Amino acid sequence: MAVRDGETQLRRMLPLRVQYADDVSKLTLLSEAEEIFEPVRLTACPVCHTVPVTTPAITEGRCGLCQTELPAESERGAPDVSVELAAAKARLAELTRWIEELEGGLPTLRTKAEQALAAEAAAAAEVDAATARAVTPFLGERDALARRRQGAAVVHERAATGLRLVASLRRRARDIERQDATIASLCEELAEAGQSPPDRSAVIGRISERFAELLADWRYPKLADAYVDERLVPHLRGQRYTAASSGGRTLIALAWQLAVFEVAWETNSSHPGFLLIDSPQRNLVDYPDAGAATIARVYHHLRRWLAGPGIGAQVIVADNAPPAVAEEDVIVRFSRRSDQPRTASSTTRQTDLPFR
Repeated sequence: MAVRDGETQLRRMLPLRVQYADDVSKLTLLSEAEEIFEPVRLTACPVCHTVPVTTPAITEGRCGLCQTELPAESERGAPDVSVELAAAKARLAELTRWIEELEGGLPTLRTKAEQALAAEAAAAAEVDAATARAVTPFLGERDALARRRQGAAVVHERAATGLRLVASLRRRARDIERQDATIASLCEELAEAGQSPPDRSAVIGRISERFAELLADWRYPKLADAYVDERLVPHLRGQRYTAASSGGRTLIALAWQLAVFEVAWETNSSHPGFLLIDSPQRNLVDYPDAGAATIARVYHHLRRWLAGPGIGAQVIVADNAPPAVAEEDVIVRFSRRSDQPRTASSTTRQTDLPFR
């Protein structure tokens, strides 16, 4: 510690001694020169810029240029820096003496430091020799534990890497399964695209048959000549559906929607997989007895079809007053109350319903 402190102080004080020596040299030069700045020599007239024939000088105590009487040279005197010079020399001498003493004592400090290190090494060797028989078994066990710990860390890292690889393989296997399913679906679509498209007239004919069957099943009054034309517009009694009453148009619209959806589902044609029916009892309230019976037949048909040819499809019905036959299939009721906006059915499971 003492050697390091002495060397550090020596490195810091040497530049300071050089600075003091430079200050002493500058002050000594100033005291010998007796002036800080060299007098300005006139080379041209400051008014007309003409070069004078003779250089102005101080003659008989007067300035040769402005004729101003000047004090005697003894009165002007040179700058006195004796005090600063003496102080700088004293500090330089003191610093030099301190550095010489420090440089002289460093070899002794280094020798003592080397001797202390040697004594420390010898003491350590004696301690090792005295405790070798008692400590060596524990040191060996410590080294063995360290090796086992290192081995366990390697095994753990290898296992973690293996788990990451397994997870990556499983993820890629799932990706492959999805790709296989996509390829199979695309192959089916390609095979279907290669086949001849279905006959439009046959499809419309099947929809017309289903349309008429539904109206007959619901006991539509005075049912006659029910069909769907080539533009998929429903007709009844030889007229467009717009000529029917408001309640009749509601039943015609229901039959037309269900006919299109059911034929599309049964023929595996393009469809969204579900059908949304809003307010099937609209305009039927004018005939409460006949309307209630008819809407009950509509719900009976939905349950029958969804349990048979339409299994897997989904029909969502939004009805203000569903009949008793559909009570078990109610999923949620809206109460029109802000404190209790809706209530869910507690007796029916959503996944078990053919329609909602």
